[in-house]
Amino acid sequence: MVTGDWVTPRLDFARYFTKPPLTFWVTAVAYKIFGVHPWVARLTNIMWAFLAAYLLGILASRMYGAGTGRIAAVMFILTAEVFTYCLDAGIEFGLISCIIASLTAFWIYVNDGRKLYLRLFYLGLGLSFLAKGILGFALPATIAGLYLICSGRLREVWKFLDVPGLVILGLGVLPWTIAMSMRHPDFLKCFVINEHFGAFLGKRDSNDALFPTGLFLALSAGEFFPWILYLPIIIRGTILALKEGGEEKEKVLFLGAWLFVPLMVFSLSKSKVDFYGMHFYPPLLILLAMQLRRTLMEKQVTSHRLWSYPWLLVPVLAIVSLVFLKSQESSQLVEGLGIPSIGVAYEFLITATVLGFLIFFCWTRKKTRHAFAVIAIFMIFFFYFTEKMFVAAYPDDSMKFAADKYNQVAKEGDILFSDELPEFAHIAILPYYTGKRAYLLRDQKNSKLYFLLKDRMELCFNEDQFKQNVIEQGKIYLVGKTKKTIRRLDKLGLGYRILARSDGKALFVVMAHLKD
Repeated sequence: MVTGDWVTPRLDFARYFTKPPLTFWVTAVAYKIFGVHPWVARLTNIMWAFLAAYLLGILASRMYGAGTGRIAAVMFILTAEVFTYCLDAGIEFGLISCIIASLTAFWIYVNDGRKLYLRLFYLGLGLSFLAKGILGFALPATIAGLYLICSGRLREVWKFLDVPGLVILGLGVLPWTIAMSMRHPDFLKCFVINEHFGAFLGKRDSNDALFPTGLFLALSAGEFFPWILYLPIIIRGTILALKEGGEEKEKVLFLGAWLFVPLMVFSLSKSKVDFYGMHFYPPLLILLAMQLRRTLMEKQVTSHRLWSYPWLLVPVLAIVSLVFLKSQESSQLVEGLGIPSIGVAYEFLITATVLGFLIFFCWTRKKTRHAFAVIAIFMIFFFYFTEKMFVAAYPDDSMKFAADKYNQVAKEGDILFSDELPEFAHIAILPYYTGKRAYLLRDQKNSKLYFLLKDRMELCFNEDQFKQNVIEQGKIYLVGKTKKTIRRLDKLGLGYRILARSDGKALFVVMAHLKD
């Protein structure tokens, strides 16, 4: 908005080659309408989430009926990670919405045959690219291809090659890519090689998203709460549908391909974070919503009890945890768990006990709407207590302690560096709090980051350049992990004084002649 350049994505005036501009455009339009406020950035993310839920409802309705669609949409919104991610100003919901839109059009075309939906599928692929690049395009395209193979339709693949559709896809992918390449000669190298292949292989410069696969899968499962409780029901329903054959088998093959592709891609990729697991949720929720809808249509109490029993686990585990905490509150074992606030833990466990029993009671009495209402209340409390725990653990923003001290002591022209912290620290967070530019001291491998300021000055300095700046400027402020930064400054032979500390990080003033 400030630069008038709607082609190049930026974070705090720094060129941002990591992601395409679709979500940036939407947020910028929202800023123009409502003004530049943090709540506006979060609002656009929330609207993307509701769009994803709405589109998921449409697809589920097409596959299993309107009732299933409504249930799937509500389940999506009531998922733990969806609740949590709604308060970020992220881009993942934009990608998920585009993928759901493209796969909805694909499914309708497979069963309807109208070319309009095939072209909407191609449009969805183009928008998915604009949301997250090659990965955004590849995920839905691979899901569609895998479904055609599994359903024995590979010989019909020519029916999906449509010239107008390919033109639509090209209009989504090429104009922005060509414009960026013409403006920034290093764009393609960074965007394709570094941000896609480098990220997948774990060799991306400034790669702070290296989750182990086991941890990623565990977090993805946990963040699928409360619906992860019903995973056995999903598996059982899937097996029955495959045995039934016909249309039911076709639907399960499609949803299975949708689950399998992102699961394999993100499990094999070296670069991933926990919220990527949200790509697994749509097919699982459609399968679960279908099972719930069929249960509601049955009059057997036994079927409803199958849905109620998992909720007994919640209060039982909560009571056991309460007894454990109360009896071991002062023990080293509890201290070793690192619980930020025992008081908040008690509040959450008591709430979980009461609401868990209430949800169980609603299910057993076949009061499905009441059960969903209480689940919604449960999830609101879940997020509320999670936030209280986070605030207790991190009373200050991880960069704010350094920025506050820097603002107190720094004079006009004093330079601020970030040492080996995540890329956002120097190009977004520190400038946000200080109102000044911040630079990055490259890691030991002298990796080159592709972020430039609006005046084309490079943000990245190697150790020799950093030391020369210290000598020329007299002093420089540096934020980094305390122990690692001290070792690095000692190796460079530079003096330093620690001005502020927080959570293993520190703000240093670095001088050529000073010794701590």
